[in-house]
Order: sequence, then structure tokens, then C-alpha cells
Amino acid sequence: MMKRTWYTIMYITASLFAISTLLTVYSGVGLENAIIWNVLSSLNIFYASVLLPFKSQTNPFVLAASLVDGIVFALLTVLVAGWFFSFIRSINVRSMIVLSKIRKLKRHIVVVPFGHLAGALMDELGSDGVNVVAITEHDNVARRLYMENKLVVVGNPRDEEIFEAANIKTAAFVIACSADDTENALIAITAKAVNPEVKVISRLANDDNMTKIIKAGAYRIMMPEVTAGLEIGKKLIKEISKKTD
Repeated sequence: MMKRTWYTIMYITASLFAISTLLTVYSGVGLENAIIWNVLSSLNIFYASVLLPFKSQTNPFVLAASLVDGIVFALLTVLVAGWFFSFIRSINVRSMIVLSKIRKLKRHIVVVPFGHLAGALMDELGSDGVNVVAITEHDNVARRLYMENKLVVVGNPRDEEIFEAANIKTAAFVIACSADDTENALIAITAKAVNPEVKVISRLANDDNMTKIIKAGAYRIMMPEVTAGLEIGKKLIKEISKKTD
């Protein structure tokens, strides 16, 4: 829709410029001078009048051409502004800054995909001064992490390119945080394909899939639900012991 609007404005601008040039020619000015004068006039360059004889400058055709050139100038301003803001949006300055920071990292940790577990790990490791890069498929998640000054790249965690963007070649660990064991296995395979030396720590949801995860290249296995349960159990036992003493 936006491109169609731009093309329409460009067509109108070109048509108006042709009309203003013809008007200048009808005033008795040569075609070459008319084109140059209208180009400069459309760009709001006022010394363009030196190209025309004094009598021509007061000719009604030239005056009409000047009015049309004023409209052309306004349309050109709209086009340039539209192209500029579109260019800025397409570049995504903040993303480029983050990617530049990531390229300088060494011995960092990559967590993928971003979710509750990955978020908790980023907070915990970040508080210890460890550099962590998250991978997410969602732009809205990336924007939120940008606002929190966290490092994140956007893309499919099953594509090698996204791990390259996360600078996995200098990373120490990759933590596969999905609740789906199959996805974690694919993450491990993809990560090891880009950097065979990186150590992969994988979340495990089902004990039956442990062998599959290890064969995929996992260095360590974690079961946060079990760990959380054990921690809660320990706290409950302490509380009960205090009340029975």
C-alpha cells in the first residue's frame, strides 16, 4: 500500500514537472534552459532566475511554471521524508547496535529459545556479570529485551545463521531452554554444526528422551521442574522440622 502511494506521488511529481517545463518553453525559453531552470526551481533554488532573461521572468507562463514547481518541491519533500523514515525503520538502528556488541563477546552464553526459563537464566547470570545472548523468533520479545538493555537476536533457532548472529563461534555454552525435547535436540545439533567446540546444556522434559538429547550433542542435562520440586521439598521439610521441635 505504501509503495503504491509512493509510485502515485512520483507519477504526479513527474507529470507536474513536465507541465512546468512546457509552460517555460511556451514563454519563449529554449528547452535546455527551461529544463535546468525548472529543476533548480523545483529544488527551491532561487538563483535559478539568472538562467532566464528579465522579461521572461515576468511572463505569465513562467509565473505559472513557478507555481507548479512549488507544488513539485512540496511533493519531493514528502517523497524524500518518506524514503528516509522507511530507510531508518528497515535498518533498525537498535538491532545493529546490539549485533555490534554481540560480535565483540567471548566466552558468553547463548540461551534459546527465549521464554520463562531463559529469562530467569538471563537475570541470574547477568547479575553475576556473565554475558548472555538470547535467541527469539518474536519481534515484540526482542523489543522488550532491547528496552531492558539485554542482548538478543531474532530468528529461527533451527537455522545456523541465527547462531552465527549470536556469535556462537566464541561462545562458551548454549542452553537449550525449550519445553519440547525434540526442539532442544534440534537446537543442539544446529549449535554443534556451527561450533563443534561449544558445550550445549539442554533442558529435559521427559526422561525417555535423555539418550536422544545426549546423542544430539548435549553436554549436560537439566530438569528445572525436578530441581524446583526438590528445592521446595527441602524448604517444606525445614519448616515442618521447626514446628515439630
